[in-house]
Amino acid sequence: MKRISIIFTVIVLVWLVGDYMYDRNWGVQNIEFVKLEEIKFKKVIPFPKLSLVSSANIILKNPNLIGAEVTGVDFDVYVEDKHTTRVNHATNFPVAGNEEFNVPLEFEIPLGKAGFFKDVKDILTGAWKNQTLTIRTVGSINIRFPSLKIDFNLPFDESMEYLLKDYLPK
Repeated sequence: MKRISIIFTVIVLVWLVGDYMYDRNWGVQNIEFVKLEEIKFKKVIPFPKLSLVSSANIILKNPNLIGAEVTGVDFDVYVEDKHTTRVNHATNFPVAGNEEFNVPLEFEIPLGKAGFFKDVKDILTGAWKNQTLTIRTVGSINIRFPSLKIDFNLPFDESMEYLLKDYLPK
């Protein structure tokens, strides 16, 4: 009888620890959004609709010992508080454990849609390069820990002002 009691106690303890770990996502912490950096306007597409092809890096930190992967980045881009585009970037970007890393992105910002640069003369003379724009990105990063079959959705909201000529390739 004592043996059955010990076996039952071990089973209950294993079940309680397993339930606790499952509820706590196996002790896995969320990956942290650090910042959006190195925004570059790679090229301008003047016609048929004015837009900027942009690249950027999202800097994240994985505080966990185990690796993960970024499976997607979805965000809306607002230029001067006007919604200009939605970016859906599917990826399989591996993330090492316990380190800071960057996820490279490339996307297009249609400026004509937001009502900028209506004057063709500004486009042709290059006067648009001296304009300052406030660009806000609001979205989420999808992260998966494949070994544990756990998915996280990491929200972010980043806003910065850009002088276009400072971010164009030289």
